Amino acid sequence: MTLDPYLIKRVPKWHWKRLTFTAWAKLSDLHSRLFFQEYEIPMIDRVGEPGAAPDACWDETQVTPQQAAYLLKALALADNCGECVVEVGAWRGVTTEYLAAATDSPVVAIDPFIGSANETNLRRFMERTAALGNVTLRRETFGQAVRNWNLGPARFIFIDAAHDYVNVSHDLAAAMRITKPGAILALHDVDDRRYAGCRRAVYERLERFELIAHIPNLVIVRRS
Repeated sequence: MTLDPYLIKRVPKWHWKRLTFTAWAKLSDLHSRLFFQEYEIPMIDRVGEPGAAPDACWDETQVTPQQAAYLLKALALADNCGECVVEVGAWRGVTTEYLAAATDSPVVAIDPFIGSANETNLRRFMERTAALGNVTLRRETFGQAVRNWNLGPARFIFIDAAHDYVNVSHDLAAAMRITKPGAILALHDVDDRRYAGCRRAVYERLERFELIAHIPNLVIVRRS
């Protein structure tokens, strides 16, 4: 699996391994921004017309109503491809809530909620998902979760966590370890130049997937 960026943080900041990795990560994102247009992903829609957007608190999520409708459509398409639904990067639980309401499958939200800045986000997540019996929060990184995975194959994974090149590359590699062919992955913020590394990471791995939808700032792929 691609090196977990969070593991390198265990190495002292002055150590040559961490200095080298940090420099490579920054250069990777710089390259992604400079050549942003070269990693353009074609706009496509093979999922069909989605239903109405769910009733949600749009002020507490970066996912738009249109994107939410496509996420729910993609979730339905992955009905027989695994045992659970995974969300990587849960923030305040808005997406978690409507994904969980749309399925009887276990929904695993993965987010370490690191630092005092995330105290409000964690509280809002817990409040929003408290009544959802199929939701489990794992307060760890995606890499940590995958290394200890015992929940069977995931049928749908929504990746919306760290948006740089090395993290998205890692998350895609981690997703391959807990899915089987036919599983569906969705990735957010693929058209935002601020997160150019996200687009590049997806673009470079498209040969491993079938691109089934790309609407503004959301890509949906099926594992080949």
